[in-house]
Amino acid sequence: MSRNQTTSLWSCSTMAPARRVGNHARIVIKGSKVEHWLNGFKIVETDTTSEDFKKAIAASKWAKASDYGSRAKGHIALQDHGDEVMFRDIKIRELK
Repeated sequence: MSRNQTTSLWSCSTMAPARRVGNHARIVIKGSKVEHWLNGFKIVETDTTSEDFKKAIAASKWAKASDYGSRAKGHIALQDHGDEVMFRDIKIRELK
C-alpha cells in the first residue's frame, strides 16, 4: 500500500497504514495544532510551528513548497492517488 493513501500528512508519518474500505476520518485544527483521527485512532498530532514539523516537511515531497502548513485559511482538497475513491457525509464546521 502506498504511504500516500487514506491519511493526511501521511508521507511525514511513521505509523502503519489504515484499512482501505469504510474509513472514518476526523481532522481537528486549533491554531497551529493539528490532529488527524482515522477510525477512532489518532494517527497524526503535530504543531505546524514546531521544529519537528519543519524537519518532517523538509524531508518530504513537500520540501519545495515553502509555505506548506503555514496558512491559517485556505481550500480543502479531497484527493485520490489513482484508485477508485468515494466520499460521503462530509461535514466542515468551525470549532469555537
